[in-house]
Amino acid sequence: MNISKDPPGHGNGNGNGNGNKDEAEIVVNAQPKTVEDRQISFEEVVEIAFPGGGGAGVVFSVTYRHAASVPHAGELSAGNSIEAKKKGTVFNVTRTVQS
Repeated sequence: MNISKDPPGHGNGNGNGNGNKDEAEIVVNAQPKTVEDRQISFEEVVEIAFPGGGGAGVVFSVTYRHAASVPHAGELSAGNSIEAKKKGTVFNVTRTVQS
C-alpha cells in the first residue's frame, strides 16, 4: 500500500498522476492521506496513524464515518476492512497501553 502525506491534489511524486480510479483521499486523525486502494483494512489505518506503534500491551481502536461501505459509520475491528469513498472518509485511531 502506498500512502501520500501530501494534501489532496498535490500528487505524491511517483509519476503516475492522479488517474487511479481506486485511489482515495481519506483523513486519519485529522491528517489528509491518499491511499491507492479504496478498500482499506484496520491494520492499514493503524499503520498510517501510528507507524510501527504496536507492541506488547498496545491496543488500537478505529472508528470511521462517511464510508462507501454500509454501515457508513462505525467501529472497524482487527482483521476487517471497509470501502472508503473516493474523497472524505474519516478515521479516528486511538492507541491505548494496557498494563
